[in-house]
Amino acid sequence: MGAFSDLVKAVIRSYGQLLLDPVTGLLFLIVVTIVGTQYVRIEVSEKKSFGYAFNKALPQMVKSMAFGLLGGLLSSVLVVLIGVSLTDSGVQYVLPTALALYLINPRFLCFSYAGGILSVLHLVTGWPRVNVPVITGLVACLHAVESLLIRLSGATCASPVVLKRKEGDVVGGFVLQRFWPVPLILLALTTVPEGSVLPGDVITLPDWWPLLRAPIPEGPGVPIFVMTPIMAGLGYSDLALTTTPEKRSRETSRALAVYSVTLLGLSILSSRLAPLRWVAALFAPAAHEFVIWMGVRKEREGKPYYVSAEGVGATILEVVPGSEASRAGLKRGNVITSISGAVVTRESLASLRQINEVVLEVATSPEDPRRTTVHLTRQGDAPFGFFTAPMPGDQPLVELGRQSPLVGFIKRILRRSR
Repeated sequence: MGAFSDLVKAVIRSYGQLLLDPVTGLLFLIVVTIVGTQYVRIEVSEKKSFGYAFNKALPQMVKSMAFGLLGGLLSSVLVVLIGVSLTDSGVQYVLPTALALYLINPRFLCFSYAGGILSVLHLVTGWPRVNVPVITGLVACLHAVESLLIRLSGATCASPVVLKRKEGDVVGGFVLQRFWPVPLILLALTTVPEGSVLPGDVITLPDWWPLLRAPIPEGPGVPIFVMTPIMAGLGYSDLALTTTPEKRSRETSRALAVYSVTLLGLSILSSRLAPLRWVAALFAPAAHEFVIWMGVRKEREGKPYYVSAEGVGATILEVVPGSEASRAGLKRGNVITSISGAVVTRESLASLRQINEVVLEVATSPEDPRRTTVHLTRQGDAPFGFFTAPMPGDQPLVELGRQSPLVGFIKRILRRSR
């Protein structure tokens, strides 16, 4: 056990110097720039739909960098303990492939798709030269940490939306989006001449390690592992229409943890049983897409959480921070059951834009009928500062789905050339 604790300490020491590597530092800046553009897009979209940005780009960017560095450290410890090796792995192809897939759709900024595509391509054609168990094992480790990051911060960038589902009903909800730049440490297997004086911090590990077998470099010499930095990017996108963003992110986190453990097991086995490499290569993108598809299907077809109905109540979709509604204690998910003693109607909700003082009876949530009375007094010309979920017949504010950055770029070029 002492050898592995020494290994963890060595990873932590190496991670402290990670961004000083010129290549890794440059790649970190590239991924940070891409992540930043996504948060700018979210901020612009919220201002367009609601007149207020609930998720401002700069604070979200800082959070992503902080959580990305934490996730990178945890990923580094995990992949080194398992023994994911860069040697002849082809991992250098993964990030460029992920960035190319991002141009098709931002949610494809994920190593599960890039790693799966490269692995299958290698198994079919022999090119590019990649080590399938190592690639899929790296994907598993990164997604294990991603499941933790989603649990910790997946609901902290919840963007309110009013959209039409396939069934035709207009509902309120949230698009959950998180993007993390993740620098990390991997191992590389190399050789040193026999009889060389090795560094004093060489760690001797059991014969059964690494779990993921790495090819021994050809030629004379003693094989040793050294630590080397790489850059990764993780992305999370989800919908919360049938439940709260917090519950939805917890559900996704659990599903992704199961996916990660299963893929890691397949990767370790496939490093020993070659036929299982096909299983691991196909499982990586297919199972990841299945997890997303099942979640989206549930949110599209399940009972909506953020809806309003005349005579019943209006569910609060979002509250502007620092507004009168926020100071009065109104929160996302509260249900307004009466307005100044009268039942909730479309007209009474619209009247809130003109009146200066109102008394609301508010239930804690659609699931919790406990009620309180809230007094709101307008401060100057400022609105009360809350938005309610749509009523039947309301129009959606956004169309679900995101345009490919590449398609958007081409459209802008074509418009300018006219």
